[in-house]
Parts: sequence; structure tokens; C-alpha cells
Amino acid sequence: MSNDSASSPRKASGGVHEQIESFLETVMQGLMHSHDQQAAKQPGKAGRPVSLPSLSLWMAVLVAVLRGLKSQRAIWRLLAAGGWWKQPSCDIEDQAVYKRLEQEGWKPLAHLFERVSQLLAQWLQSALQIYHQQHIPLAAFASEVIALDEMHLDQVSRRLPILRHLKKGDAQLLPGKLVALFDVRLQQWRAIDYIAQAKQNGVEEARALLGSVKQGALVLADLGYFCFRWFDELTELGYSWISRVKENTSVVVLHTYYEAGETGSSVGVVGSLEYQGQICGAAGPISKGEVN
Repeated sequence: MSNDSASSPRKASGGVHEQIESFLETVMQGLMHSHDQQAAKQPGKAGRPVSLPSLSLWMAVLVAVLRGLKSQRAIWRLLAAGGWWKQPSCDIEDQAVYKRLEQEGWKPLAHLFERVSQLLAQWLQSALQIYHQQHIPLAAFASEVIALDEMHLDQVSRRLPILRHLKKGDAQLLPGKLVALFDVRLQQWRAIDYIAQAKQNGVEEARALLGSVKQGALVLADLGYFCFRWFDELTELGYSWISRVKENTSVVVLHTYYEAGETGSSVGVVGSLEYQGQICGAAGPISKGEVN
């Protein structure tokens, strides 16, 4: 990201869609600058020049979505006519767009979203610094505060013959689920991964996602991740964590340091394992293994 030269997002008037499009235009300028610098380092590269850069193609796809365009031909019109963000027109036929979208698949778009997220995180850091100058940082002891969660995708309709024998609500109608990390301080999605098997334990995917989380971070998770082995693993990796306690889980408070309403700090035993030390909740400190 060191070559992405866009220093700050361009101000935009109008509605949300116009602001997003203005932001994407600024991002594209930075990414194009980075691409030109890399191309300059590789003079004399063999091969036919690319008439439709991948970045232009996928940015045009995003612009088409934002403008409510609903066909691949509309994407071709954007590219062939030019005029969007003062981009030059591309001398291509509509079939070229159809083939490129089919051949490239989803990976170039995923890479584009990663770059956009990285640039957005850089811009948000300055706003976060200003916020911390005016307010007490959330969980100041933590290097970052990350929320971990997952959700099932909506069930598919039983229109196909192969699905008609299934009852409404059957797990086989679930097309999968999403496991996501959310940066609480930046208010930005860190990562979102798709799992095809809706009933698969999300802990394995969570382990992979935590590879991008700094040591010393505070991890927030719901009851779907309530597991003593998982808590031990987070602790051994150097993370603090907050979890709700499952119903009928034995909780024995050994010592209470502080208590005010639903907020408190204590050391106790959850199940058969003891967790000591303190982490900070939104309204005050609570102990590991204890839940508001």
C-alpha cells in the first residue's frame, strides 16, 4: 500500500451513492498510480497491450451497481462510451466484457475490495487519533478491539425438484454462512469469509481470520464461540476476550473487585477452568470468563 498515493478521500456532495462513487474514484487514481509505477519497472515486457485493464473493468462493475444498472451490456456502455470519472473510452466490443467477466471470476474483485479496505483503514486512522484525543479510548490496554461473529445465509426457495421434498426450515436449504471480523474502533469490516457448509463449526475459520489480528487485541464473540479450549487458545495466543456465559454453566465468583449495576470486575471459576486477569467492557472492567 506504500505506492497508493491517495492521501485523503475527496469531499463529495449529494447522497450516499455519490459519496461512495467519489471515494472509489479517488481510490482508483491511487491504484492506477501504483500500477503505472510497477509497469515502469518492467520495460520491454512481451505481449499484446491490454486494451481493457482489469482495474477499469471491475471499477466499472461497481459504478454500474451504484447507479442501478442491471446488465453486463450496461457495463460495456460505460467502458466504451467513457465519460465516467473522465476515464478514456475503451475500443472494445460487448463480447469482450462478457468474456472477461466470465474468465476472471471473483478473485480480481476480491483483491480490489482488499485494496479499498486498506486505503479506507489508513484514512480512518487519522480520524481515530482525533477521537482518542477527545475521548477515553475503548479498552485502552488492547492493541485493537475486534468482534468475531457468523451468520447463516437466507434459505433458498424450494423451486427445484431436488429440493421440493425438503420441509421448510430444513438445514439442507441453507446455502452456507459468513464468518466475519469487525474492527470496533475503526467501525470497519476486517474480513468476511464464506463457508459452504452451514453447520460447520466456525472456530476453524475463526482461527484463520485471527492471523490478521495483532497480539494483545481484545476479541469479542457471542455464544456460538463458547468453548473452554477456544478460550485457552485465545489466551495462549496473547489475546484478551469477552464472552457471554451459556445457560447452566457453573460460575463461582472467588473475589469481587468492583461492582456497579451490571458492570463489575472479579476473579472466578467458569466450569472447571479458572481465568484470572481483567479485561475491559464498554461500560467498565470485567473479568475473563465472566460475562455481563
